[in-house]
Amino acid sequence: MTTMDIMAYDLLVAIGKCHRLLKNHADKLASRSAVKTVTHWSDMPSIDDAFRLEEYVDTELVDGEAVSWCLELTITPEGVRLVADVRRIHSIGQDVLVEVADRQFTNLVDFPKAVIEVTERLCASGPA
Repeated sequence: MTTMDIMAYDLLVAIGKCHRLLKNHADKLASRSAVKTVTHWSDMPSIDDAFRLEEYVDTELVDGEAVSWCLELTITPEGVRLVADVRRIHSIGQDVLVEVADRQFTNLVDFPKAVIEVTERLCASGPA
């Protein structure tokens, strides 16, 4: 395998691990008495000259509040942006409750380890 192949492999393995961490987080949230519903979903919106993966765990709490755990990865020729936060969703928009990360990487060497660490912190953050 070439160095580029190894970096691509490490990136895909890390994304898979983050997906499983968020799925497990959703499962744990669903068992809590303060949580009414949980949805775990992902999207890959169309963006010119970039690739974005968005993954969310959305909850509706029994008190009527809604909270979302958000992980967004945007890959461009210039590098990778990693954004992770916990948001309260309400009728007039969203408020960031916890900003876990907003980081820019200029290469993929350090990114796989960082995205896993950020996802672990994301799952440990916020209410419910």
